[in-house]
Amino acid sequence: MSDSSNEWPPPAPRPAPQNSQPTTAYASFGWRFIAHIFDAIMLYVVEIPFSIVAELVGGGTGDLINIIGLVVAVYMLCYWTGSQGATPLRRTIGVLIIDETDGTYIGTRRAFTRWVVSIISGLALLIGYISMLWNPRKQTWHDRAAKTVVVKM
Repeated sequence: MSDSSNEWPPPAPRPAPQNSQPTTAYASFGWRFIAHIFDAIMLYVVEIPFSIVAELVGGGTGDLINIIGLVVAVYMLCYWTGSQGATPLRRTIGVLIIDETDGTYIGTRRAFTRWVVSIISGLALLIGYISMLWNPRKQTWHDRAAKTVVVKM
């Protein structure tokens, strides 16, 4: 045997869930609320080291470090959502964000669009979030803007 036959190929990327699978259902308001809390925890986990350094440095440089920390945290949230369907903590409860038409992961840009519109949804007296209660696919404003659905696996 040659040495190359003993090497294992790298693991294939895990495919995104398909909407047509019987184990997939749209996530309820309660599951989405819990998932939102989990996402906030992940943002803090990423941002806390920057805040600690900013506090130690202080002044204008500390403020800049805090802003950099926020940008990094938002990027990580969008990266995880776009490439894996959720942050690592959200994935533990099986609540994923996927494309509404083919069930694939949405990519970082669409995840960022979704995040920006979610802020608008919240600022509009939470109507953007509450609108999921009468939507047949349980979509919020930010889901509709990014053409996504949230599913519970």
